[in-house]
Amino acid sequence: MSILSVKIRFVALAAFLFPIQIHVRMSQPTIGNRLPVSNDIQERTLKVSNIDPKVTKELLFELFIQCGPVKNVVLKPDFAFIEFEHQVSVGYALALMDGVHLYGKQLDLKPKIPKPETFVYLKRLREYEYTFASHPTNWQARFGIKKY
Repeated sequence: MSILSVKIRFVALAAFLFPIQIHVRMSQPTIGNRLPVSNDIQERTLKVSNIDPKVTKELLFELFIQCGPVKNVVLKPDFAFIEFEHQVSVGYALALMDGVHLYGKQLDLKPKIPKPETFVYLKRLREYEYTFASHPTNWQARFGIKKY
């Protein structure tokens, strides 16, 4: 997947996912009216495997900053951990970076701790792709968009 297709997918995904409301536990600390900050680093971490040896920590940081604020990147020879500021960014990264290749190798993305709410964005993306593929001329009606 090229950088251009990632940007196009990002715009389409953001427009489609905007109506999703994230339900958070009241016990999570928040900063003002921003997203909750999870105290558990494990919940905010994404494991990236199938990485080419030419991939750098800086490249991963720049790639995943598109998904949300990145706090830390730990790069090992065979995999990397991307720590986000918010738990929601892990699920968003799964959907946005699905199918991305770096140096000819497709990245394998998994949350460090799989939780059902982590896969909300990916589920919505699959629904969107299925609807668009199965109704290419009338997909707007599926989402309540009127044709003029």
